[in-house]
Amino acid sequence: MTEGFWLLPEQIQLGIRAPQSVLLRLSTGIVLQRKASVWAIRTVWIDWVEDDYLKYRAAYWQPHFTREEVVWAQHGEDWLFLGAGFFLSYTQRTDSARFFALPEWLDDVFTFSYPFLNLLVQILNRQGYTPLHAAVIGANDRFVLIPGKQNTGKSTTAASWVIQGGQFVTDDFCFLQADEPTTVYGFYPTFRIRKEGLSLLSPYLSANQFQQKGDSKYFFSTLVHCADRFVSRAPIKAIFCLTRQGSTLSHTHVSPKVGFAYLASSLAFAVQHRASSQLCIQAMRKMVRELPVIQVNLSPYVTENYAYLNELIAMY
Repeated sequence: MTEGFWLLPEQIQLGIRAPQSVLLRLSTGIVLQRKASVWAIRTVWIDWVEDDYLKYRAAYWQPHFTREEVVWAQHGEDWLFLGAGFFLSYTQRTDSARFFALPEWLDDVFTFSYPFLNLLVQILNRQGYTPLHAAVIGANDRFVLIPGKQNTGKSTTAASWVIQGGQFVTDDFCFLQADEPTTVYGFYPTFRIRKEGLSLLSPYLSANQFQQKGDSKYFFSTLVHCADRFVSRAPIKAIFCLTRQGSTLSHTHVSPKVGFAYLASSLAFAVQHRASSQLCIQAMRKMVRELPVIQVNLSPYVTENYAYLNELIAMY
């Protein structure tokens, strides 16, 4: 077994002990360090254990379950997350976790579908952090949050921003403290692009730079192709609520109520991953009160959008 370390806020680190081949695969999707941080005051160890997977599969998996289904089992503070070819568990008493994935599941599960997110939520929620369903883009310490209202193009916008030279924290989710919601933390430097968004990015990226998972999702690892574009922590200056109506670029200030409506998917995201809904609502309310909320209408033209967003972000 070899070790890799994944740094979190609050001087927490995850120490992953697994075969070298597994750590190499994981390192294309998460930022692993070779050595433990000297600043960490808490290390949560995660060990690769095939025997536990076989045991839990025999106990919980049913013959009629499909490949897409997962099992969540909780006993007090201990929990288990089990899929058709993987598992992740956490034990409160030892503050440690275990995981395993069949070889054919490694990329699908740990690089692209991030079950580690369940562990991050459980650890950070107790520290006052809540997950947020949003993209975060920017440059030079000026970043904006793009809430995750469906089909408004947050991932495609974030991807086109990055491949033209911008920086990003996330295209899908981040963490923030409920009482300090203007600093966000990102963990997965991989874009998830829907099939319909590929045509917008095709002038900048070749098909072999994407990995297809399923019929409609494509993944682009910035750690492989442009590692310097990922920022793990950033200050938020504004909330951009995206629309796409026609080809006219425009923006207007809107009420906190609009921002809260765009952030509403974060509440469902938090509940889905067993985070505190009250903590999430607290962060959302504080964020829309403290930050300007801007309705931004983008065009179908990626280059125009980049120039426009660049100017707009610089204003806040």
